[in-house]
Amino acid sequence: MPSNRLPVIVTLAVLWFLSAGLGAAQGPPPPGTTAPQAAVSSAFTYQGELKRDGSPIDATCAMTFTLYDDAAAGSPVGSPVNADVAVADGLFTVALDFGADSFTGSARWLEVAVRCPGDAGASTLDPRQALTAAPYALSLQPGAVISGTAFAAPLGRAAVLTAHNSASLTAAAGLYGLSDSTAGYGVRGYATADSGESYGVYGRSDSTAGYGVYGLAAATSGAANGVYGESASTAGRAVYGWASATSGTTYGVVGFASSVEGYGVYGVGVTTTGENCGVYGHSNSNAGRGVVGYANALSGSTYGVYGQSDSTAGRGVAGYADAVSGFAYGVYGESSSADGRGVSGYATATSGTNFGVFGRAESTHGRGVGGIAYATSGESYGLHGVSHSSEGRAVGGFATAATGTTYGVYGASSSSQGRGVYGIAADSSCVPGSAVYCAGVVGDSDAGVGTYGRSASGVALYAFVHGTGVAVRAESQNQGNLIEAWQGPVSPDLRFYVSHDGNVYADGTYHTPAPGFAQLLPGAAGLEAGDVLVVGADGQLARCSAAWQPTVVGVYAPQAAFVAGAAEEGTPGSVPLAVMGVVPAKVSAENGPIAPGDLLVAAAVPGHAMAAGANPPPGTVVGKALGALDRDTGIILMLVMLH
Repeated sequence: MPSNRLPVIVTLAVLWFLSAGLGAAQGPPPPGTTAPQAAVSSAFTYQGELKRDGSPIDATCAMTFTLYDDAAAGSPVGSPVNADVAVADGLFTVALDFGADSFTGSARWLEVAVRCPGDAGASTLDPRQALTAAPYALSLQPGAVISGTAFAAPLGRAAVLTAHNSASLTAAAGLYGLSDSTAGYGVRGYATADSGESYGVYGRSDSTAGYGVYGLAAATSGAANGVYGESASTAGRAVYGWASATSGTTYGVVGFASSVEGYGVYGVGVTTTGENCGVYGHSNSNAGRGVVGYANALSGSTYGVYGQSDSTAGRGVAGYADAVSGFAYGVYGESSSADGRGVSGYATATSGTNFGVFGRAESTHGRGVGGIAYATSGESYGLHGVSHSSEGRAVGGFATAATGTTYGVYGASSSSQGRGVYGIAADSSCVPGSAVYCAGVVGDSDAGVGTYGRSASGVALYAFVHGTGVAVRAESQNQGNLIEAWQGPVSPDLRFYVSHDGNVYADGTYHTPAPGFAQLLPGAAGLEAGDVLVVGADGQLARCSAAWQPTVVGVYAPQAAFVAGAAEEGTPGSVPLAVMGVVPAKVSAENGPIAPGDLLVAAAVPGHAMAAGANPPPGTVVGKALGALDRDTGIILMLVMLH
């Protein structure tokens, strides 16, 4: 039988499907949906007509079906299918299955070899038969576009295309996108509507450990994106994730970076005006987080959350916790790296009231921004802020509540070298009280505490000047005290204060190692510490120059514990005259040795005192010796006591 002359009529009656097996049993479907149906196999039906010398065949024939990727040459695709096919009146039907991987959208040809009873061998039919697709299957070719209007879908919201995977296995995907391009997108969603709550990509997970949207960019270089979303709507979301489970550690959106220079979540607000946000987080839970970022690399410049905004009124990261109670956080950041940042905000605009990090909390126990440095050593920061603007704030905290224990900025550090709050004003041209004014830390509160520091064993507030500046400066614009020191907080008691007009009040005693009490008076040039002084004819202080000089008034004491008569700008030409107390004094043994308790008077040696002897003239005694001198001259302690 010349098989190559057998005319065969072939039609493809059923479309093949790229799925196999039966769907698992399902529970009742959600309202408004239908239960998933059993999936068809990858087999398809092949029908044909077989004749010999123009007459239909009635027999069971052995047939071999081979799938090719070319009409004449090429290579086989999948494994050949062998079947004993019943032919009745020339017509036959057979189910062929070359596997789901054999059909990827490329053209295919079928070659048929036939051996009927009485044939010496199998004959291959010529030519190969081209397999043509059913019309609607064309929409699944690579590069095809599915477009239409959908008002209902079996699995939820109206969708033009719905993919449902009912398998309960780990890593089973309803829709999986993969891109090998260094600048490609695994899944890309684009919402073109310019109004309404449209979503570039919308993901939802009901699992307590699931992900609303999960994207993986496996390329190790290039601008690859795990998930990329774009929305043209003024009220849309480029990427929106919703975890609807009411318990468990769920995440609407999770960002994770394993690179030492990567970002868990990276947001950029590119517009240069308006209140746009690089990343915006919102939480209604009284124990929730608007945005949570976790950088688990132990080294490198890692960021739990990094936000950047080029707008003069934008926010690099804006977090809003609107719960009115509980420990809610607008932004919460945590970093395990010794060089990392829990939250790092960078406002690049050089003018305007911009914020590196801006936090707001309306709870009476909340924190606008809460930062904790868990490291027990090293230079860790609870909060670190940098601003390059001439009107910016490295960290700006404002407690608006009129009652309660509120804090403009609150910082806590457990490290022996850490800082609860640390601020640096790096501009060398800064002058406190002038038009060019800057500050490392600024606290402002209408009723509470502008800046609050707390320490169990260290220093609550620490000020350090490494140049010619001022370590601590206090200002009062109205009638408020300049400085107050309280004993408390239980039964608080005001122990020390400096009033707005400069008066000092204290409950305790003033202690100082400095000796004597002095008065600033005009004096001659060249006087030295310890000189015994007299009042000259011109009214100025001068060294004594004669024994028992009655104009003696005291001792020159530049290091006296208390100096009266000093002006804020200094008193040029004045010297401190010790009029009482114990001070070092120059003495001479010209009137005999000096013993402790001896009365002292002016000596002939200029600037020195000597033993008064018996019955000194009235008005000549300057003090009483507290030390001894056997000969020549020296310095001893003297109790100044004029009489």
